[in-house]
Amino acid sequence: RPEFALDDTIGNINYFNTLYLSKDTIGPNITIIRPIENQKVDRNAPLFELLIFDENGVDFRWYTIGRGETPKQFTDLTGIIDQNLWEEIWDNLTQGAIITIRFYAKDTLGNENFVELNLIVEKPLELPKFLSDPLGLLLPTLGLVVMIPLTIKLTKSRYYKSLNNKHKKKLRNVLIAAGFFLSLLTLNFIF
Repeated sequence: RPEFALDDTIGNINYFNTLYLSKDTIGPNITIIRPIENQKVDRNAPLFELLIFDENGVDFRWYTIGRGETPKQFTDLTGIIDQNLWEEIWDNLTQGAIITIRFYAKDTLGNENFVELNLIVEKPLELPKFLSDPLGLLLPTLGLVVMIPLTIKLTKSRYYKSLNNKHKKKLRNVLIAAGFFLSLLTLNFIF
């Protein structure tokens, strides 16, 4: 710690004035209020709220997501993560993956600090087609259910018996094709 002494023109020295000097080498203090550590996140970019303080004043604030290749500057201490950047990263991750966000701040003297938090990717469950479009399953299934007894009744009718073998074969092929088509349509909505 340096000490300075003053003397007057007669040579009197005054050792009572001590000047203490300090050098600021610490970056701003950053506190993340939200999001919270290990919060589950979806494709919508999360809100953030921060407290940033430095006795010499804060000059710049920015954040990075993931590997930190694209820094995004911000001015307000509350805001929303850039949606385009968020989707670009989120879309390439799997259920349960970790997204790391780092918030940085630099004071007016050039001292930098950061804090980071991890968020957990929560992808929506994909419903089977028949649950997301119940009519798509219901209509072909109903067609199959109606077609089976109708086919049995038709083959026992006088009309069917009056047909020659060539026409019976054509009608049988049409009924089989219709049943096959309805079965495929039903299976398409199940899987």
